[in-house]
Amino acid sequence: MESGSVPVETRINAIVDYEVKKLSKKAIARKYGVSDSTERDWMHTRDYFVNKCLEIAKIASEGKLNYFLGEEAMEQEEENPVEL
Repeated sequence: MESGSVPVETRINAIVDYEVKKLSKKAIARKYGVSDSTERDWMHTRDYFVNKCLEIAKIASEGKLNYFLGEEAMEQEEENPVEL
């Protein structure tokens, strides 16, 4: 499995396994079926990845995610119009 095809949830779980559960890097690579180099890349870029996830969560909690969702968000806004 290549790193680009791995779901975000899997990468988050791998980071949690490393940071919280203290699994070894080799154990993480085996658990998620990725190469050692992919696992090293995940751990090397984990701070950047976690910060991006937090940024997206903050945007979502502030209600600004509609900009990124496009058409689906516009349809929801039409169903629930905001009165001025």
